[in-house]
Amino acid sequence: MSSLIELSNIKKIYQLGEHELTVLKGVELSIESGELAAIIGASGSGKSSLLNIIGLLDRPTSGTYHLQNQEVSTLPDKELARLRNQMIGFVFQSFFLLPRLTALQNVGLPLLYRGTKTAEIKQRSLTMLERVGMANWAQHKPSQLSGGQQQRVAIARALIGNPGVILADEPTGALDSKTSQDVMELFKTLNKDDGVTIIIVTHDAKIAAQCQRVIHIQDGLIS
Repeated sequence: MSSLIELSNIKKIYQLGEHELTVLKGVELSIESGELAAIIGASGSGKSSLLNIIGLLDRPTSGTYHLQNQEVSTLPDKELARLRNQMIGFVFQSFFLLPRLTALQNVGLPLLYRGTKTAEIKQRSLTMLERVGMANWAQHKPSQLSGGQQQRVAIARALIGNPGVILADEPTGALDSKTSQDVMELFKTLNKDDGVTIIIVTHDAKIAAQCQRVIHIQDGLIS
């Protein structure tokens, strides 16, 4: 396996009026290509801030972040946006599907932003829906789908651009226990059969226990 993510002495400080809040206090973390890892910690431990930095949604206050051997923490916003679109797929607790679009159209959005031709977007979106068991619901809108089905569509959307890593922020948090396990089985299959690198932030110890590696964060540090 080759190194995909390298965080060194990552600190994140938020300015709150006259006061500073240090959320990350010098995080050291390495994620190898092909890993299925969980980040687990109490509310306020810094895991969401860490995930936002890994996902290029936020910048560290100090420290270095190498993504596929490229230092990315100081890149211009436009370049960060390009890397996010090409390198990272996101899955969220609230799905974030656009309500007026069909499942097929939602899945194709990352390719639309890349300027991919319409016919190719449709073909690749349908292929991705097939991979997550949702091809029969391609023309359904989010309101016509269950929570588990919506999350499968969101996973297909995250995968369509062939990203280097999938970041899942509490992906089972809005689902019942059976559906949560169904989604987790899908992640495990994608990781095992397709070699997709997946990092899951979760409060659920049962979900974390199914990952190859569990990363504990407490008070802004990896413990």
